[in-house]
Amino acid sequence: MARARGSSSQPGDPPSITPEAAVPLLRRQHERGDSILASRPIPLDIYDGWHSTTLSHLVRAFGSKDNNVSAFETIGRLLFVGPETEQEAELDRSKYLSRKLVLLVSCIEQLEDLLEIDPGRKAVPKDARRAPSKVNVFIGHGHNSQWRELLNFLRRDERYNVIAYETGVRAGYATSEVLQELVEKADIAFIVHTGEDETSTGEFRARENVVHEAGLFQGKLGFKRAIVLLEEGCEEYSNIFGISQLRFSKGMINTTFGDVVQTIHREFPAVPSR
Repeated sequence: MARARGSSSQPGDPPSITPEAAVPLLRRQHERGDSILASRPIPLDIYDGWHSTTLSHLVRAFGSKDNNVSAFETIGRLLFVGPETEQEAELDRSKYLSRKLVLLVSCIEQLEDLLEIDPGRKAVPKDARRAPSKVNVFIGHGHNSQWRELLNFLRRDERYNVIAYETGVRAGYATSEVLQELVEKADIAFIVHTGEDETSTGEFRARENVVHEAGLFQGKLGFKRAIVLLEEGCEEYSNIFGISQLRFSKGMINTTFGDVVQTIHREFPAVPSR
């Protein structure tokens, strides 16, 4: 039985469009948001325009008092304690846009669950998706070298074709072009989040490009096939609690390897077992 859209005990305007109509609208907004994020700096009017249009679509898809709508509006609400420079404000806009994109993926998946369509937008049963004989596994990462441990581990298994930004010839291609090629090729993605950028409060978070990659691959593959590997001490961004993640102690990414393999075979059971 299909589950209802995000519940709320408060009265409000009900959904005004069907899930079938809402999915392509929200997907276009996700693609637009990714494009804006990849073209920083983000002007205030561009951010506000994207936010307003996306919020309008969410209200039409879920209703004005739905929890998804409330969560989307909540991201970016701050109690300002002092004036911001434009550089600081732009950094906040990029951070909030990344978080809104993550939430938007969840909203799209909820609607797709009602329709029982796949992330490629084909109206087919979910169990009819392609079962590759060799799984293309993407690894996203920052500067921390632990990701190479996962790369080397998976490469020892002939069932996996492991890809990363560094695994092909990239000279002459823009970063956005390379990422789009990798997104199209990947069957499943593991994004390694290690604390590398220090915040004003002394905490450490994943590099912005890594957070962006998580949203990009989740938008294409869905939450179950775009998993965050989160190192202890790395700041969690808003909405990460709704994202599939594997946690590991500092410097101990190897402790996730068993779960990584189990995740791959959960999603691709037709791939031969050892």
